[in-house]
Amino acid sequence: MFSLNKIRLLIALFFATAYFLIYFATSYKEKEEINLILEQQVKDLKNSYYMTQRVFGDLSDCLYSIVLNEEEITELLYKAKHSKTEDERAKVRKALYNKMQPYFKHFSNSGLKIMVFSFEDNIAFLRVHKPEKYDDSLSPVRYSFEYANKNKKQVRGFEQGKISHAFRNLFPIYRGDEYLGSVDFGFSSEIMQENMTSVHKIDTHFILNKALFEANVWKDKNQVNYIQSIEHKDFLFALTPSQKNSKFKKEKIELNKYLKDQIAKNIDHQGPFSLYHDFNDKVMIISFIPIKNIKEKKTVAYMVSYTTDAYLKNLIDGNYYIKIIFFVALFIVSYLILHISLERFNLQVRVNKEVEKNKKQQDKLLIKSRMAQLGEMISMIAHQWRQPLSSISAISSTLSLDSMMDNYKKDFFIKRLDDISELAQHLSSTIDDFRNFYEPDKKSVDVSLNSVIEKALNIIKDSLAADKIEIIRVTDGDITIRVYENELIQVVLNILKNAQDNFREKGTTNPKITITIKGNTIDICDNGGGIPEDIIPNIFDPYFSTKSELNGTGLGLYMSKIIVEEHHEGNLFVKNQDTGVCFIIKLNLVN
Repeated sequence: MFSLNKIRLLIALFFATAYFLIYFATSYKEKEEINLILEQQVKDLKNSYYMTQRVFGDLSDCLYSIVLNEEEITELLYKAKHSKTEDERAKVRKALYNKMQPYFKHFSNSGLKIMVFSFEDNIAFLRVHKPEKYDDSLSPVRYSFEYANKNKKQVRGFEQGKISHAFRNLFPIYRGDEYLGSVDFGFSSEIMQENMTSVHKIDTHFILNKALFEANVWKDKNQVNYIQSIEHKDFLFALTPSQKNSKFKKEKIELNKYLKDQIAKNIDHQGPFSLYHDFNDKVMIISFIPIKNIKEKKTVAYMVSYTTDAYLKNLIDGNYYIKIIFFVALFIVSYLILHISLERFNLQVRVNKEVEKNKKQQDKLLIKSRMAQLGEMISMIAHQWRQPLSSISAISSTLSLDSMMDNYKKDFFIKRLDDISELAQHLSSTIDDFRNFYEPDKKSVDVSLNSVIEKALNIIKDSLAADKIEIIRVTDGDITIRVYENELIQVVLNILKNAQDNFREKGTTNPKITITIKGNTIDICDNGGGIPEDIIPNIFDPYFSTKSELNGTGLGLYMSKIIVEEHHEGNLFVKNQDTGVCFIIKLNLVN
């Protein structure tokens, strides 16, 4: 007998263990779902970013085709390359500016920010966006020009220039076989931000690493103002013209305050990531995707987005309430267990003197209880055992009769004994099938439906033959399908046995069962007179039977419907025909 302290300790351990398992399971599931949501946020941001980049790329390709297809442009660049004097080059520069400025003005509405023509030696010939700046070397600050002019290949990517950052698209320019230089079409991040906000409904902006500004910016820069980013101490935020009067919202500042250490840790890894924080009224998600430069493919900037997610908020709140509910429920259960245990403990103390006297009676009651439970199990299994037991009985009778008549044939006896052994194995497997009936991890196999019918008939054929029941088999397109074979055999046996019992009760003359296979459908029809229409809706209900109490438990068809519809995602239904009833098994072709 446990002491009172041990009872309390066990109940406390039960409460702690149960709640820990529930808390761990719900937290693990919650974490998985949150990670999926955060990963989707990163994917959405990436998709919006790449779609906008593609637009910039298409616009650049369009401008490049204009440069190549208009001979006047390449002719001007050729003259500039071979000009003898600065005055001659200045005239060519002005002519090229007049030619390209309308294109620049038109495409600037789509985000074009920079248009630069350079010679092969990386000397800037013309900045259409800033025509007063020219003849400076681009090599120290613009690796993209160095790469494009050296390799005579196009290059695309993000790069910080002498004034501001942009998404660059550089193309080589030829006149005939002569290489003239390259052209750069740069698109502003401001337009990208506005595009993603208006088209994709994403609140986003760029942050740039401070290291970009150590050598890359002119001293007289005034075009773009940069302020300290709220996301990370090593990054700056670009105040574009549309953002000059904007301020960081309080909720964004609070979000970054909570996530400061996590953001710093993830930025060190230079990969994409999403983080969230649960405020009282909403959940905010901040997402980062890295933007790498052209030269080292090194992360020099991030695109940052802010979103609120109602689904994530509901998920977190829901799991929080679930944990509270489980805590309260376990507490109540533990309290009730403790209360009952204390009552039983006190009762045990009071009746301790009567224990020996009542022990035998208690043992009898316990045995009766166990036998009742065993009887329930046997009654469930018995319905599944009738078919093989009937077959074993029929085989045994045949062997016994042959033995009495000295009609001994060794091969026949061995075959019959093998049949009995196979039926006995089926009886054993039936117990396993019944025990695992609701287990979700049963193994399915690929079999033909003809094979399933064959195995079912092998079990019951002698019993059917004893009642002179004719079996007619029709096959119209047998297929191989993935099923739980033993369970499907069990369904066929249930239907065949029901037909046999019906023949017996009604005394049907010339009883016949027709089994038809059409693709993924099995039709099992008999000529036993059918089922009254008013009870057909109830035929698959548990414990409902049209047979006598001696022959039916009402579980066979109920279990058959569960096997076909829940385990195989198929359909099992019944309908009357002219002379009897048809059971139709339609299986799902999808594994």
